[in-house]
Amino acid sequence: MSDYGVTDKQITDLKNSFDQFLTIQGQPRQYRIVSKQATLTLSELFDQTTNLLNTKMDKVFKRFKNADTIFFNGYQAARLIVNI
Repeated sequence: MSDYGVTDKQITDLKNSFDQFLTIQGQPRQYRIVSKQATLTLSELFDQTTNLLNTKMDKVFKRFKNADTIFFNGYQAARLIVNI
């Protein structure tokens, strides 16, 4: 495979990834459990992120309101939540 620019390490990595896939492939219930666990923690993570932005980041960026208005306005624009 070296003629095609593929190394032995890349082939080994691919085989290992495929073996891992085959190990869990027959366990769709496990996928559902992990997905549910991740989904349940999203609300808490969003709350923590909002708190961090409101209590820390916004205070840091106030320094730029007069010093670098364009940068500050860009931050404010990025903070807006857009519902698509």
